Amino acid sequence: MNPILQNPIVNFFVDLIIRLRIFMFKTNGRLPLDYHWKRRIIKLSYLNRDAWRKNGVDIPELKKKSIAFLSSNFNGYKDPSWTLFYSRLNGIADHRYIPEDLYYDLIEKKLNHQDLIKAYKDKNMYDKLLPEVNFPNTVARIMKGRIYNRNYHPMPRHELEQAGRDNRKLVLKPAIDSGGGKNVVIDDAGVVLDHIRDILDSAEHPNQKNYIVQEHICQHPDISKFHPESINTLRIMTMRIDNEIVHLSSALRMGRHACCSDNVTAGGIGCGVDQEGRLKKYAYDKLFKSFERHPDTGLRFEGEKIPRYRDLVNMTINLHKNMIYFDIISWDVTAGLDNELYVIEMNLYYQALNHLQVANGPIFGRNTERALEILKGKILP
Repeated sequence: MNPILQNPIVNFFVDLIIRLRIFMFKTNGRLPLDYHWKRRIIKLSYLNRDAWRKNGVDIPELKKKSIAFLSSNFNGYKDPSWTLFYSRLNGIADHRYIPEDLYYDLIEKKLNHQDLIKAYKDKNMYDKLLPEVNFPNTVARIMKGRIYNRNYHPMPRHELEQAGRDNRKLVLKPAIDSGGGKNVVIDDAGVVLDHIRDILDSAEHPNQKNYIVQEHICQHPDISKFHPESINTLRIMTMRIDNEIVHLSSALRMGRHACCSDNVTAGGIGCGVDQEGRLKKYAYDKLFKSFERHPDTGLRFEGEKIPRYRDLVNMTINLHKNMIYFDIISWDVTAGLDNELYVIEMNLYYQALNHLQVANGPIFGRNTERALEILKGKILP
């Protein structure tokens, strides 16, 4: 990254200019938004300035339409920076993009019950919340520093030790916070057991020891081929509109290098998926550098078919119907070697809006008008 972007003096003056601009030009309208999101779009725009030259976007007209769209629907908000960034980068010139600050500071928080997120995001509780779902097979649960088996019965430590002697690959991850692939371990059972011993024997407070141990699933070859070292998942976003669950956007996330995680913030890349389940031309990394081929395996993305794509989308729609407190959810799902459908995780906040919009265009797409009707009255300060 350019050193100038990490200079604290530069950041101080950038923040000062942003705050003055918000105050003088009322770019946020009457909405109480955190100014730091605008610092982020400035950085991303700077880093991707060379890529914009590929696309012939009519900037003045798009800017005019974006400001009119945002101002009329979001209490006078009139910052078109995100719309211009998305359109310049992917060539999809559309005034209906949703800015990142609007989405994270207001829309997502209003659509999803914030007080319940922490309970629902616990991966150790997925089997109780969604008992009909095919999750990767659970070997053990560590909850508040105590060991339980798949069925939530206390599990003697020697049984866990025995599981570590099996000749299989396991996945160890934090049950409550593994965002960005943080602290996820995918390795042979013995190696994973060593990590578990370190966790259980550490002086860390027991209440903070919450992990899940699962068997590593064998993925469908049409998904694993892009990066066999990671579990590559399909990110599917769904939304409740007028008591109906609709599919908004999808992207295939893939790992890179020797990383076991497909998460884009952990170094992976994400490629948009069309309505027929075929990959689009480009995948993007966390700073939105584009790739026509996977940088490790060299496989081209465009036109590659996601196995059982429509079944995966329908599965997330049906699951969302039972999640009454949450109106917008991003699901991480995949297809197994045996064509079984698996849910890896559900995301209830910070749902990678930027990557979905860069990959596929405006997040609400053809549902924009209906979505705006739902949001009216919800985003007032």
